[in-house]
Amino acid sequence: MEAQDTDFARAGDSLLVALGAIGRSLGVKITVPSFKTISPSVETLEAIAQASGIRTRRVLLTTDWWRQSQSPLLGFLLPDNQPVALLPSGRTYEILNPLSRQRTLLTAQTAQNLTPIAYMFYPTLPEEIITLRGLWQFALKGCNRELAQAIVVGVMAVLLGMLTPQAFGLIIDYAIPNTNRGLLAQISLGLFAASFGLAMFQLAQNIAILRLRTHVLSKTQAAIWDRLLKLPVSELRPYPIGALYDRISVVGQMGERLSNLTIQLVFGGVLSLLYLGLLLIYSPTLTVIAIATIASASSVVLGAVYFLQPLMAEQQRFKANSLAFALQLTRGIGQLRIAAAEERAFGFWERQYNQQLKLILAQQILQDRSRLFQQIIPTLGLIALLGWGIPLVQSSLPLGSRPLSTGTFLAFYVAFGALMGGVVSLGNNILDGLGAVALWQQVKPLFSLRPEIYSSQSDPGKLRGYLKFDQVSFRYDSGRALVLNRVTLEAQPGEFVAIVGTPGSGKSTLVRLLLGFEVPESGAIYYDGQDLSRLNPATVRSQLGVVLQHGRIYQGTILENIAGRTLASMDEVWAAASMAGLVDEINRMPMGLHTVVSEGGINLSGGLQQQLLIARALVSQPQIIIFDEATNSLDYRTQQIVARSLEQLKITRIVIAHHASVIRNADRIYLLDGGHVVQQGHFTELMQEQELFRKMFKNMFKDQVSDSAGETEP
Repeated sequence: MEAQDTDFARAGDSLLVALGAIGRSLGVKITVPSFKTISPSVETLEAIAQASGIRTRRVLLTTDWWRQSQSPLLGFLLPDNQPVALLPSGRTYEILNPLSRQRTLLTAQTAQNLTPIAYMFYPTLPEEIITLRGLWQFALKGCNRELAQAIVVGVMAVLLGMLTPQAFGLIIDYAIPNTNRGLLAQISLGLFAASFGLAMFQLAQNIAILRLRTHVLSKTQAAIWDRLLKLPVSELRPYPIGALYDRISVVGQMGERLSNLTIQLVFGGVLSLLYLGLLLIYSPTLTVIAIATIASASSVVLGAVYFLQPLMAEQQRFKANSLAFALQLTRGIGQLRIAAAEERAFGFWERQYNQQLKLILAQQILQDRSRLFQQIIPTLGLIALLGWGIPLVQSSLPLGSRPLSTGTFLAFYVAFGALMGGVVSLGNNILDGLGAVALWQQVKPLFSLRPEIYSSQSDPGKLRGYLKFDQVSFRYDSGRALVLNRVTLEAQPGEFVAIVGTPGSGKSTLVRLLLGFEVPESGAIYYDGQDLSRLNPATVRSQLGVVLQHGRIYQGTILENIAGRTLASMDEVWAAASMAGLVDEINRMPMGLHTVVSEGGINLSGGLQQQLLIARALVSQPQIIIFDEATNSLDYRTQQIVARSLEQLKITRIVIAHHASVIRNADRIYLLDGGHVVQQGHFTELMQEQELFRKMFKNMFKDQVSDSAGETEP
């Protein structure tokens, strides 16, 4: 790994040792990339995390943070920012010093030696297609301690709860018939102590369940969002933006419901079996009634699940369509008013929404009926138990190996009631958690896609700037015409290459292919002689400075919009702003670089937005920059500043533009028409030899020519 002037790089092997310990704690193999990207926008830590398939985020260590261990952390010792691994140990942390390889318990005194900034790590989902079962297994992986603790405490709570029916049987069989007040007092004190202990165990169980739920929820949510962010852009194209938003927005709900359903199934099932074992001890014969009652209640739940699942899936589908249509209405409200089509649009949405309400009502009716039967069935079971058990008690017939006494029967009755209460609660929880399955059906198509980043891809190394399209053909859909047809073009390191063409000739498609957003139908794209299809696209993009045609401004300050997540200094930010012709505008703003910009930059002009995007692309000092119509909203003076800045950069520049001032001094211009490269050369050569280029110049650059004639260059 090449050194860089950051704390991480100076740490050297200490960082790798600390990350290795964190990886073992997470059950993840830490992989060191074959290169260290020399770019202020990518830290060493992030490069290693990306190569290892884990996510990392920066966290602030607040007061007494070490008293509640959650996930392994990478911390830094003062004063030289020496990296250390902070590993969970019970309810606190242990600190592993990579130099001494010793572990010590973290205390308030040692915590003061750490910087307030640390990094938390999250494991990611495997590369394979994800199933609900696989997601379930992933959620519970690494939760053995919390799960075992919750189960043990739950079992102890149930065992204490079992003392109540046994004490009730002793009172009926011995204390009351013999008027044994001493025994009654002892049983009463025992029940009081058991009740107190039961309350404590239930409190401990709830805390353990809360820790387990928090662990599962944070782990699954982070992994699910990581997977969504890694999906190929081309695979998301068939989804309307509203439907896609609905699918993504249910991720949080699905994770929460999945964790709740997991916990309820584990605890409800295990603890119900314990009560069933107690019933078998009391009377194997009467236990048949309990088993029959449980089977009846379970059949009701299974029947409800069978009929509810398609209704929920259909309701989610209508909800997604309704949301997608509502979003389209919001975006096209002006066109609707012009066409006087408001009533028709509202009518279409109303029909969708009414169908959704009908499905919700049908689900509610089914759930209410199921809950009603779940209340009736235990009552019928108790009636059957009384009808069968009382005559047996009266006749004192032997059941199994011993007679059934009145106390034993009443103890069985109390235990049976507790068991059925747990079964009914479990059934209701299953019905409530069934929404997780419906939500899974909603997002399942997204998880059936393989991520665009996978382990078999290789690191490109530090890019020098050589690009080549080799006989590339591409179409967006199989039934449509080719957008690009056997296109070949190249750019040498440090070369300024411009691409122009008629509307629809495939210029922006070239950019999408360069960024790995689309995959060629035939041919190949090369970075420094390496096939892009075999490279990790994220590491390639991290070395590019890109301005897309419809780039967006973030909500935040001017400084945050330019610097982003880079390590750029204030001088580097000002240098990027200068190259984008933005310095004078920033100086005129009331708070300079700290002026707040709204989401999408709606409080800025189109030209200022493009200048911000250009500065953002240049601040990381990339070896390759790609501009897609990045200057079409700029005035002539600003275009000249940007053009001069591009000419002074000794890096590879790929520029799609329709302003003569921007492309006039390009080393090579490619002219696209109908998906073909029809000509290449310098600006003056194309003006003399290419009729189409001359025609385009007269039509597309007409305003630019008039501007250049009316303005003097500063």
